[in-house]
Amino acid sequence: MQKREFKDAMKEMSAHVANRIKYYSDEIVFNYKTQEGKVLDGTDLNGARAVLYVILNKLLEDFEPKNNTYEKIEKDLCDFFDISYDRREYEEEELG
Repeated sequence: MQKREFKDAMKEMSAHVANRIKYYSDEIVFNYKTQEGKVLDGTDLNGARAVLYVILNKLLEDFEPKNNTYEKIEKDLCDFFDISYDRREYEEEELG
């Protein structure tokens, strides 16, 4: 992957995330219409939050780090934001 300034890389990744959210939202609209043409009939704000939660978890899979190169930075940022999650363990051949 090409090296770039942090700010520029984050702008690019933000654009990719926004596009992916739109793509997954469009997929939901296309695949989950009721016979009356409504999407996920009866969805209120909590329903929309549940849908967004699922999409964000899918994005976590899509944008998962491909190796352990920045593991320390990742840990430091998790501490900064006071969050934790199960990090994928990489096989030796994947890291090569």
